[in-house]
Amino acid sequence: MTTETRIKTLSVADDTALRSLEISLGKSKITTPSKSLGADLVSPKLSFPNAGNQLNEIYKSFTSEIMNKIQTDQKYNETKNKEFGKLFNNGSNSPTITLLDFKERNTENPLIPTAKEIDTLTNFAYTFSDITPIPALPNYASKLTIDNQEEFLNYLTSAVTSIEEWNHKPIMGYIPLTVGPILNNIVDLYVEHGINAYYIDFNRKGPLSNPTALTTIKRRLGKHGLEENHFLHFVNMDYGKTNREAIYLPARDFLGFGSGLDSMGNAHRPRVFVRPTNGTTPIIVPKKFRVFDKEEYGYYRLEVESLHDTSHFPESALFSRDEILAEPVKITKEKKMGLVNLQEQTAECQHLQLVAAEEVKNSFGYFKSKPCLEEKDLKQIKLTHSR
Repeated sequence: MTTETRIKTLSVADDTALRSLEISLGKSKITTPSKSLGADLVSPKLSFPNAGNQLNEIYKSFTSEIMNKIQTDQKYNETKNKEFGKLFNNGSNSPTITLLDFKERNTENPLIPTAKEIDTLTNFAYTFSDITPIPALPNYASKLTIDNQEEFLNYLTSAVTSIEEWNHKPIMGYIPLTVGPILNNIVDLYVEHGINAYYIDFNRKGPLSNPTALTTIKRRLGKHGLEENHFLHFVNMDYGKTNREAIYLPARDFLGFGSGLDSMGNAHRPRVFVRPTNGTTPIIVPKKFRVFDKEEYGYYRLEVESLHDTSHFPESALFSRDEILAEPVKITKEKKMGLVNLQEQTAECQHLQLVAAEEVKNSFGYFKSKPCLEEKDLKQIKLTHSR
């Protein structure tokens, strides 16, 4: 049995925390920085560029009701297995991670899943992953304090123990954004179990929104002798507070790589914007499509009907403007546009691998050359002293 992920350091920048790693997951390998593919977007029939070198990411929410039905209704159990199996196979040659979260309807007093529910969660996570992630508890984590952390840490231990009962894959630890002392205890727990791969759930916040949290994690790993020998995936990131009507939003998610994060997952929860009227009240709004311009590092607002009028649509896209506009159904148009966006993001991740290798002393200069990035954000990733 093994819990550790095999990691090979390929290159490390001098003036930011950007680095490139080779991660072994079963028979597959990925190179970082990387952007995971959405299992609901890709399929074996789609010739997605360099798909074998990206993670295939499945993300699903489970409730107590769903798990009870899985445990008691054979037909429903089979339906769920088919649903996950199809998404697992969508990754083709890509290694897959199945990220699950447990959400109770009562968000004011969220509960920890029972031992039986933990087994159900870890069974699905293990069966449909090449590295087994610890299921997330977003509702409980949002209420996490020094006083109730023991129950949360016990849950993490129980989840690891459940997986280790029959395990032939590395384990990926779950880290929510929380205060430093709790982050230290979470890292200590994982290291004690030989786990060196983790995913950070930003829960609709930007990767630069809490820089001390990432510093805490990195320092604690360094204390355990894992300064380089670790893998950090991040999910549910957001642009940070911004006006939803802004023409473009800075690509702060990509600055996560300059802060030492290795792999970018997908945003699976609704985004939070600020009302332009008063600038303070957070509201959840329907997702608007934005296209990533990798030359400028901006996410530009884009309406399907104006495809021919924008200079930010990539000419090398998987689908041409005419192919997208020819789709009769809006949801299909948006799916194709989503794949174009994903193509640009994965292409930029591959370019960052070269930056980490060839611009060792000037990786900050690369980020600084992007006109949509703001000085206050760039300042957070610059290392004052070379490594």
